[in-house]
Amino acid sequence: MQQWLDRPASAEVGRAGVGQILGVTLGLMSLLLSFTFSIAVNRHDARRVLVLAEANAIGTAWLRADLTGEPYRTSLEQTLRDYVQVRVAFYEAGENEAKLDAVERRTDALQRQLWATTGQVVRASANTELSTALMQAMNDMFDHAPAQKAALAAHVPIPVLTTLSVLLLASALMMGAVLGDLGERHALLSLMMLAVLAVTMTLIIDIDRPRQSAVHVNPGAMLDLRQTLLASAEEK
Repeated sequence: MQQWLDRPASAEVGRAGVGQILGVTLGLMSLLLSFTFSIAVNRHDARRVLVLAEANAIGTAWLRADLTGEPYRTSLEQTLRDYVQVRVAFYEAGENEAKLDAVERRTDALQRQLWATTGQVVRASANTELSTALMQAMNDMFDHAPAQKAALAAHVPIPVLTTLSVLLLASALMMGAVLGDLGERHALLSLMMLAVLAVTMTLIIDIDRPRQSAVHVNPGAMLDLRQTLLASAEEK
């Protein structure tokens, strides 16, 4: 008789234990999701800042090149126009490896050409302050190309995304087990919660991989600079 009385109490304790495990799992998954989402968004913002910084660096180099004498000024300005076109192509290439390789080769070639012309300016100019400023501007501009390449290649580690996926699957299975044991479905609420988690995971991956998703890095600053340089060429 006592055995039959103890059985419901044991079942209740078991259900409470499973519910606690489910709560801990969901809490851990929520923590990891928020942490990973924060990393992805911060990296996206860093890429946007780098676009503006690179555009500003090219603009500074353009202004200092405009102070040099002929024939160096015309050569530097035309090469800088070509350089801006290549940098825009870098952002528009997506994940096309052939286009990215062509952009990288063209970037290296233009950088060598710009540096060679800068060296001629330094050797021919008596204004050491202008020469130093021009070299510094070119150095800053060159540094931004590999920085942006590294920023676009930096992703949330695969083990982190794998762990989140495993936690998502485990949570779904445990939720099904708990609701089944209670004899309650709550199908709509369960589907809504899982859909929210799945959408969040998808958004994290999209933000983290701008070349492979719809969440691209906006090259607006570089496009504006290209328009300005082209307009300057037409005026001259």
